[in-house]
Amino acid sequence: MAVNESNTIQYTVTTTNTADGTTLYWRTTGNTTNSDITGGNTGTITVTNNRALFNVTLIADANTDGPKTLGMILSTTQGGPGVITSSTILINDTSLTPSYSFSSVPSSINEGSAGTFSVSSTAADGTTAYWTINNVSSTSADFSANSGSFTITGGAASFTITPFADSTTEGSETFTVSLRTGSISGTVQNTSSSVTINDTSLSPVNRLYLIGTMQYGSSGLNVGSIYKSSPTQVGSDTNWTEISNGNISKLAIKNDGTLWAWGYNQSGSLGLNTTGGYSTFRKYSSPTQVGALTNWNKVHIAEEVTLAVKTDGTLWSWGYMQNSQSGNGTSSVQRSSPAQVGALTNWSSVVHGGLTPTAIKTDGTLWTWGYGSNGLLGRSNNSDNASPVQVGTDTNWSKAFAGYAQTAAIKTDGTLWLWGAGTYGVMGQNNTQSYSSPAQVGTGTNWSQAAFGKNGCAAIKTDGTLWTWGHNQEGQLGLNNTVYNGGNKSSPTQVGAGTNWLKITGGYGFFMATKTDNTLWFWGKNNGQAGTNNQVSYSSPVQVGTNTNWDKISCFNRSGIAGGGTASQSMMTTK
Repeated sequence: MAVNESNTIQYTVTTTNTADGTTLYWRTTGNTTNSDITGGNTGTITVTNNRALFNVTLIADANTDGPKTLGMILSTTQGGPGVITSSTILINDTSLTPSYSFSSVPSSINEGSAGTFSVSSTAADGTTAYWTINNVSSTSADFSANSGSFTITGGAASFTITPFADSTTEGSETFTVSLRTGSISGTVQNTSSSVTINDTSLSPVNRLYLIGTMQYGSSGLNVGSIYKSSPTQVGSDTNWTEISNGNISKLAIKNDGTLWAWGYNQSGSLGLNTTGGYSTFRKYSSPTQVGALTNWNKVHIAEEVTLAVKTDGTLWSWGYMQNSQSGNGTSSVQRSSPAQVGALTNWSSVVHGGLTPTAIKTDGTLWTWGYGSNGLLGRSNNSDNASPVQVGTDTNWSKAFAGYAQTAAIKTDGTLWLWGAGTYGVMGQNNTQSYSSPAQVGTGTNWSQAAFGKNGCAAIKTDGTLWTWGHNQEGQLGLNNTVYNGGNKSSPTQVGAGTNWLKITGGYGFFMATKTDNTLWFWGKNNGQAGTNNQVSYSSPVQVGTNTNWDKISCFNRSGIAGGGTASQSMMTTK
């Protein structure tokens, strides 16, 4: 038997024909000392009903003195000959035992998809530890691997687990993961919370909802303009997978790969091949399919420009692209249907805030084009570029996030980088300067998500904490402070103490986010898009309704002006 320092060992003593109240004396054997045991190495016990219990509490110290042994002798007199001798216990020196714990665990993983588990540890860099899957609720659940190893670097590590996708309808299953040291079958140091395996043989249910002020049919509800102060479902379809909220124009992709658009077809931004002057573009008040293709993968609309990536890795653009956003070598062009950008087939994702598209290829390289003012292209100048040009030479870019005048990106090492206009300290560099090439925000290596509001930025770390900085208009930083300028922050500041934030999106002076329990939250300027049945602005996060099944979220990063009237603001989400 072995125990760690700081634990308490309970001894049970039984006797025969011993009078109640009899005192017995105990003393330890082995190489423990008085400094190893609370109260020292000796003590007394009193017998009642031929039985006695006593505890020995081990002290956890910072001394590296190696493992020790502990035995026990019972005597009828102080220091007398032993009448009972216990077996020897090994005491583990906790100064030699590094800690391992989970910093992030997915709540669920789809069959066929990888779930990322993040670990924090006090172990030295280069230390190898192991993970194993256990407690699977159904024996039919298989994984690409049931165990594996990871290496600690900078006090952290991560690994992925992928449940096999099969055609068997077995319903939801759960499993836990254990962290082990020494070997795959070594000592368990920590065990994760339960993770659900989503059965992909069951048809996923993903409904589409819109909230806020929606003009020109952009609600998708077969009306021109409408205001909804709480989430309202669009149609009855349950197979939406990707969404992009362009204020008065919306686009979304279904799980069959079809692309759908509705709202104001300003400058052909819906891609529905309708033409005409600025005031004569058609309005579509319900989702309308864009062409007949079934291989759309990602879509992003902002201002009057739409960009998309297909499953074959090709990149497409359409709309009124007056600032070189088309990517096809022209400074200004208008297209009312999708046109391919170049001939490459290795594009992975694309985002833009209206002026400057940013895309990542499957090789991890980062590319920008379009309007270059304020350093938006990230290439150390303010020049426009009409075709995609690589930003630097790094090949470890993972995700990109667009603002109107700023861009953020995260690398595979978890570092966060920003460039563009630095108004109000939105670059996170503890100043208000603009940056024309990517600048790292702090030294953290655990960023997972980012979004822009109005000259404000919000980001989530892999430990589930939420951070904001930049302009505090209408309390959009979520720091319980509504001071218009006095509440600005030029470096990341944590919002509350929560550790379960998951996804984030930003609008014109507000943010919305989901937590790992799939609840939906809002803070900042509220024109009804908060879904809280009012138009009250909030300076700290408030929950939208009580549902716990929200999935994807999309806000428009910059409110636009429609027909000379007031701007509409809305939020688009699925559950």
